[in-house]
Amino acid sequence: RAVNGVYTFNNLAQFQAGTPSSYTIRTPRVGGSMDDIPAEYTLKNTGVFVQDTWAVNYNLTLNFGIRVDIPDFSDQRLYNPLIEQTYGYDNTQTVDDKLVQPRFGFNYTFDTDRPTQLRGGVGLFGGAAPNVWLSGAYQNTGRQYVEYSVRNSGGIGPIFSADPNDQPTNFAGAARQNVDIIHPDLEQPSVWKANLAFDHELPWYGLVASAELLLTRVKDAIYLERLDLGAPNTMVGPDGRVMYWNNNGLDASRWALARNGISANAPGATQRYNRPSYVGDVMLLRNTDKGHSQQFTVSLEKPMSENWSWMVGYTYTAAKEVSPLTSSQNTSNWNNNPMFNANEDVLVNSRYAIKDRISGALTFKKAFFGDYATTASLFYEGRSGRPFSYVFWNDANGDSRTFNDLFYVPNGPGDVVFTTLTTVSDGVTTVRSGAEQEAAFFEWLAKHPELQRYAGTYAPANEFRAGWTNSFDLRVSQELPGFWKGHKSSLTLDIMNVGNLLNKKWGLIEDAGFNSNLAVANFAGICNAASISSGVCPVGSEGKYAYQFTGAQDFQIQEVNGDGVNTGVSRWSAQVTFRYEF
Repeated sequence: RAVNGVYTFNNLAQFQAGTPSSYTIRTPRVGGSMDDIPAEYTLKNTGVFVQDTWAVNYNLTLNFGIRVDIPDFSDQRLYNPLIEQTYGYDNTQTVDDKLVQPRFGFNYTFDTDRPTQLRGGVGLFGGAAPNVWLSGAYQNTGRQYVEYSVRNSGGIGPIFSADPNDQPTNFAGAARQNVDIIHPDLEQPSVWKANLAFDHELPWYGLVASAELLLTRVKDAIYLERLDLGAPNTMVGPDGRVMYWNNNGLDASRWALARNGISANAPGATQRYNRPSYVGDVMLLRNTDKGHSQQFTVSLEKPMSENWSWMVGYTYTAAKEVSPLTSSQNTSNWNNNPMFNANEDVLVNSRYAIKDRISGALTFKKAFFGDYATTASLFYEGRSGRPFSYVFWNDANGDSRTFNDLFYVPNGPGDVVFTTLTTVSDGVTTVRSGAEQEAAFFEWLAKHPELQRYAGTYAPANEFRAGWTNSFDLRVSQELPGFWKGHKSSLTLDIMNVGNLLNKKWGLIEDAGFNSNLAVANFAGICNAASISSGVCPVGSEGKYAYQFTGAQDFQIQEVNGDGVNTGVSRWSAQVTFRYEF
């Protein structure tokens, strides 16, 4: 990857010849400059909140409130007539609408010997601030920069230069515009929340038992639709998957010529082949009212007495969503959302919903030196793994995105055709027969019964979970005197994931990573008459998927986030804090 473009080479000879299999560069439009590219806009928000509390009687208290948020976005003046002519949307549309959020709550105290209360409420709350996603309408207008993209450069000569300031752009039909559009009816994200909780002091040792139910339902959430797919191919996959490959991209005999599996497309294959020649990524930001969650928590707590306190709790969570919106760019948000058919507005398990969580805390507190307390606390969290999806390694439906197409699980040997795979690496040629790949695949599948139960259909998004994770955190705090009367200070040591400090094998988080996907096999076309006559597919296999299997992904110890930043989440870390109060 270079600063101004992306280049994919299959070998050193291609690099030296300047003939990569894929070349993409974004530069200022003709007559423009780099100063045109950054998005410049302003956002103001006026928020008003009013609340009143009514003590109905000694036992019952009611809360009423309402919040109004009124955003004000600056105008987007870079109108793109080609986009409105093609898709019917004005790309200068922004969001200027208010969000009215009513809330109600109550608290009822029972007339009992031991403290007992019932509490709850319901209200509308603003969702995640959409500012970063709305900024795409100012950044990607098609009027600030142009993307030049060329694939399979063999035959048109060198298309790559080692000089980052002198990249070629003079390719016929290669210039494309990337445009983000806000739907004219887009509403700010908001969600209805309701909770009901019960707290009761038990007759033993002052223990407090609590239970709480939290329900949410989406009023307006955001998801992204890709407009630039173009009309799909009339041929669909054997599982009903809509295809955007041209006929060459669906021909298994051509994929048999695409060496190196994951990184190479079939010769002559074109993704999104019916899109207009002048568009690249055209993303539409729009609303969905789908999405909900249920969360139930029970806990038992012993308040501080005789220097000790502790608590233990369990939380069950079930959540559904259309899109997790994990990225700052709209194209990435769409790309990283696993789908069966492109642009689906369907509910799936939330990528970040932890189904089972056990938490606990143990605290010791005593003043060893005068009135200055020493406090030591140990915190525990045990949780089920994050959801993940099984996907194809490469682009199975021709929408130009790899690693997001939900995997079709073969219903036994012969349900799909494994075609011979030839790879070349550093001048060494390796040939894997279809029979060899098929045997290896079903041997792997037998070890994954959670996936095998979907044999004969595709594996749903986020339907699978990584393994259980345990972690402990330690905090030791010492109160200290201040320098003057009335002042005080404290020194605190926090050790996160202290188990990993004691044993490097403890506290490790293993899951599918930022994308929450594990790739299984490569899409290698669909068997047709040409592939059968050429011997790539056997007689009688017309209409079946062709696969190539080089090995599936497995969980990895998580150390970095989606931006490649090492967060050290699987390793121990320590922090020392000094606090002075006056």
